[in-house]
Amino acid sequence: MIRKAFVLAVVALTAGSGAQALKSQVYATGFSLPVAMAQDPTSPSRQFVVEQRGLIRTVVNGVVQGTNFLDLSAIVNQTNNEGGLLGLAFHPQYAINRYFYVDYTDAAGDTRIVRYTAQTPTTADPGSAQQVIFIDQPFTNHNGGTIRFGPLDGYLYIGMGDGGSANDPGNRAQTITSMLLGKMLRLDVNRDDFPADPAANYGIPANNPFVGVTGDDEIWSYGLRNPWKFAFDNPSLLGTGGALIADVGQSAWEEVDYEPPLAGGRNYGWRVYEGNNLTGLGGGVGPFTFPIHAYDHGLGNSITGGYVYRGLLLGDFFGKYFFADYGSKRIWAFDLVINPVTGEGSAANVVEHTADIVSGASLISSIDVDAEGELYILDYRSAGAGRIVKILPENRTWATSVEQALSTPLIGGARHLSAADGKVLVTSQVEDPAVSRSFRSAFYLNMATDMTTPSFFDVFVDVAASASIGAGNLKVYMKNWGTGNLDLVGTTSIAATMSTKQFLNVPAANYRRSADGAIQLYFFASNPGAYASDRYTIRYDRVKVVPR
Repeated sequence: MIRKAFVLAVVALTAGSGAQALKSQVYATGFSLPVAMAQDPTSPSRQFVVEQRGLIRTVVNGVVQGTNFLDLSAIVNQTNNEGGLLGLAFHPQYAINRYFYVDYTDAAGDTRIVRYTAQTPTTADPGSAQQVIFIDQPFTNHNGGTIRFGPLDGYLYIGMGDGGSANDPGNRAQTITSMLLGKMLRLDVNRDDFPADPAANYGIPANNPFVGVTGDDEIWSYGLRNPWKFAFDNPSLLGTGGALIADVGQSAWEEVDYEPPLAGGRNYGWRVYEGNNLTGLGGGVGPFTFPIHAYDHGLGNSITGGYVYRGLLLGDFFGKYFFADYGSKRIWAFDLVINPVTGEGSAANVVEHTADIVSGASLISSIDVDAEGELYILDYRSAGAGRIVKILPENRTWATSVEQALSTPLIGGARHLSAADGKVLVTSQVEDPAVSRSFRSAFYLNMATDMTTPSFFDVFVDVAASASIGAGNLKVYMKNWGTGNLDLVGTTSIAATMSTKQFLNVPAANYRRSADGAIQLYFFASNPGAYASDRYTIRYDRVKVVPR
């Protein structure tokens, strides 16, 4: 039942207000030198944590399980500071074939990518090992270690450092023949192009950039020094599908590179360039692809790459790339901005969040995500002191789901309403059977808040229509959990250009469900007497509720 309780003033703004803060909460503890966390693709409540000296631990709903998923401590390197078990990736068809892949350096310090098979949801078969590729390492450092399957092509990407020492003495990163170090590799693990070689069990994707020309077929891109974490911007969560590569610098600059979807063959510059600056070392020929962000060693000295945030909890941070520095223990985020013509990325609005979310952390070895795209920081400590820390919002609300109402056609979901980023939820008009030549559209937005006793809610709505709609034709309601009714909290017009409407000082007492912090909004747009045969559409870019 809908009833009118009160109507608040509505103001059109050029941008919403209410700066959002972050906080952190320990998710799981008891790890020794954790370097990666991987989400189980078959269970949103289960993650696997990679410990550098060879264990893969299972975590269910924040609880570390008593049995390890896999123990490789007998075969991985136990002494090198940058060696050991470094990466974990699940096959895109893991739910069917139970295959997963690890990246480790062995006792001799060489890189091995090996496939294993899970026996149960929480244990793997240590006897199921099948080596995919072996890569000789000349030194003990710069091993890379991140492996991920591409979300658009299903191929395995392997980040390889330049082989170590300093200043890439063998110019390995710029050498593209008989040299896989300092590269991003791309392999097809679903076939074997080398049946006579039991140590090489992979195929070469036909469109790898050096197939049929000078250069190793396995290479996807090159000119990397030590990519300590790369990640794809998840297209299933409204991401671009592109890759962001955090490349550790030598003595002056750390950098983040952006690679548009499936744009292989790029030279990221090392050792000719460090960041945007010539090193004087020479040894390569452009064209070079320069970083979208770089910082000098006054801020840190060893970048840890993260993810573009595509979750629901952090709202305004949707579309921002989070990264950290291992040495300085600092963390930042920037807006990933994509040129709509070229598809190239750039960084904007770099903001530090160290004080908010990494208080008490040791060394940030990784930033990873769960099934919903929520962010976690790995606190790199030894002897069981390592932690997984989840990034959370500080006293705010977040969207959880969208529900259809009045048979309104909807395109989009809760993530489309997270930030003012042009990713919109669209409703299409439906003719109102009760009012001649009129249309209506409606939907419910379910939200939650972690603020237990807010006094007021301020509601911000970024909205536009395919044509201007007269005054009083967008009504916003909130569910009164005491009465069960929908109370009208504001009415506004909708222009053809996107603008922010605000409904301030909504008394919060009845609109937050005490049991779980749930909030429900109801949006009803109508245009009496002006039904259009070509159908109006309403575009909602961001809905933000600020508790205070």
